Amino acid sequence: MKKIKILFISKNIKDYRSASYQYDFYNSLRKNTDLKLYGPGINLYKKSDTIIEIIKKINFTPDIIFIGHNWLSDDKTNFDLPNDLKLNQTKIKKVIFLNKEYVNLDKKIKFIISNNFDLCFTHCSTIKFNKKIPNTDVKFIPFAFNDSRLKRKNYKKNIDIFFSGILQNQNINANQSNSRILIMKTIFYSILDIPLFKKINFKSRKIFWNSIPRYRFSRLLSKFINKYYYIDNDKYDDLISSSKIVINSLSPMGLISPRFYECMAIKSIIFSEDSNVYDKVFPRKYIFFYNSNKNDIKSKLLDLSKNYKYHENLLNEAQNQAYKFHTWDCRANEVVKYLNKIL
Repeated sequence: MKKIKILFISKNIKDYRSASYQYDFYNSLRKNTDLKLYGPGINLYKKSDTIIEIIKKINFTPDIIFIGHNWLSDDKTNFDLPNDLKLNQTKIKKVIFLNKEYVNLDKKIKFIISNNFDLCFTHCSTIKFNKKIPNTDVKFIPFAFNDSRLKRKNYKKNIDIFFSGILQNQNINANQSNSRILIMKTIFYSILDIPLFKKINFKSRKIFWNSIPRYRFSRLLSKFINKYYYIDNDKYDDLISSSKIVINSLSPMGLISPRFYECMAIKSIIFSEDSNVYDKVFPRKYIFFYNSNKNDIKSKLLDLSKNYKYHENLLNEAQNQAYKFHTWDCRANEVVKYLNKIL
């Protein structure tokens, strides 16, 4: 089958590395399409370019114009676009990947409607987009994991409990639970969202905890006393692969983050809150749920860290599911199938 010719429009592609799932999707999409990239960071880029000028300049007539994850601004105070594009000047099929729907959603939807997009992809399964964008077909594409980074191997699980990331998104539309905070307070004595010392029940457990507090002052203090620091991809991969239990509560708007699939891939226990959103992507049996109280969290964390090997068969099954159905190559293949349908 002839490869689809895609003009992929994105902000500086190097910026994707700060949100690795976006970069992973882009790389997977390139594998089975004829893809040309345009945007800031590309030599031919010019802020005033319209879509007609871009196509002429790059000498490439695409089947699809694909607007990448990071084109629409997530800055609440400045919704500036790299350039206007004037997409209505072309009849070429237009596709967009909507991202971080909890920020500037109304403005993002206005952009989609005003430019008559044929197809929109989203990682969010909790919004009924057919009512918000009635003339654009919207498809749910779950997150995934990068199987070129996380390999099957004999993992040495020498960390009992792992968490790294923000404790709770403070955006008013995020609707994210406080479960990460509750877990932190179950394990640690803490102040101002900063974990200080392990509680007595967890003294013997090896824990890696690298959390970003909710508030600016706490974040500054946490970095100053080295309670939070940046972890690069290699270090992150090594840590998560070495962990028996990984804290995996839902992201804003009920998003199932890439970390869920990463844990499946490297046979780490997914410890998360209950929700019906999981039913849309993988069997619930692969998640170890907790009730939102400290006693339940404490008893389950202690039991799971002690009896990790007891769950080996289930973790092996979850790993096979991840490599078969939840890589970024799988997601890109699904996207390409939808693209073929609109051509």
